[in-house]
Amino acid sequence: MSSSFPPEPHEEPTDYYAPPKTDIGSYHLPGDMGVVPVPFTIADVLARTWEIYKINMGPCIGVVFLAVGVNIGFRVLETGAMVALELARLPQETVIVAQWGLTFGLMILQFWLTVGQWVFMLKLAQGRVVSFGDVFSGGPYLLRTLGATICVGLMVIAILAVGAIPGGVAFLASNDRTIGFIGLGLGVVFTLVAWIIVGVRCSQFQYLIIDRDAGVMDSLRLSMQITRGRELPIIVLGLLGIAINIAGFLACLVGAVFTGPFVMLQAAVTYVALAGPPPGSKPPSHYLSDFDPLHDLPELRPL
Repeated sequence: MSSSFPPEPHEEPTDYYAPPKTDIGSYHLPGDMGVVPVPFTIADVLARTWEIYKINMGPCIGVVFLAVGVNIGFRVLETGAMVALELARLPQETVIVAQWGLTFGLMILQFWLTVGQWVFMLKLAQGRVVSFGDVFSGGPYLLRTLGATICVGLMVIAILAVGAIPGGVAFLASNDRTIGFIGLGLGVVFTLVAWIIVGVRCSQFQYLIIDRDAGVMDSLRLSMQITRGRELPIIVLGLLGIAINIAGFLACLVGAVFTGPFVMLQAAVTYVALAGPPPGSKPPSHYLSDFDPLHDLPELRPL
């Protein structure tokens, strides 16, 4: 806990994208595509997130508002298109197909904008230069991110089949209600625990796709590697994020304007702590030679 930045003279100051940490040190995972986890604490992640956020609060909020604004604009267009379809007196089958097509297109648009926000927050968490255009840069990652999301969804369904369904069958088939409730309860507990484990272990796949250009299965595999043994701090950080967002909504919804972007940035900072800096990363020209990633964060530029 005694290490500090800048490094001592005998150390090479090469890690300018260092995630939050209190000890200098790292280890490599076999076949890890350059993933280099480092020791960190929950306090490190929160401190790093706040240092970045208080400097770049305006852009963080602006990016989220930009995505919301584009989404609202397309929703208005969708509503207008549906009204036009109704007024055109087209066959009902045609109207239904068109409505489903518009709804599906809007879902893809929302997902694309979400990926773009992940790109922005990840670059900010790594100390890289960002711009509002990053919101629209999620195209190259869209299909892989969608594929990995579907894979996680299938795992969740499989867990439900293995856990909840047998418990429900035991409850319905048992003549003894006590035994039935015990079977149902065990099934529910197993399902919830398994869901949490799968959710935590697969929680970093989207960042690995963006940051390391990983494929669908590689992103899930690497996510399971970098989260192994760190499930508890990830869960605690996730719960803190939920609590922060709830507090924002309780503050007459106004607080959510500030808490939503903060929680998104916190998730990206957590990934940087878990995966480490990009392989072969070098400091941009505007970084100081003794850049301290926790305290000397650069101003956001250009927009």
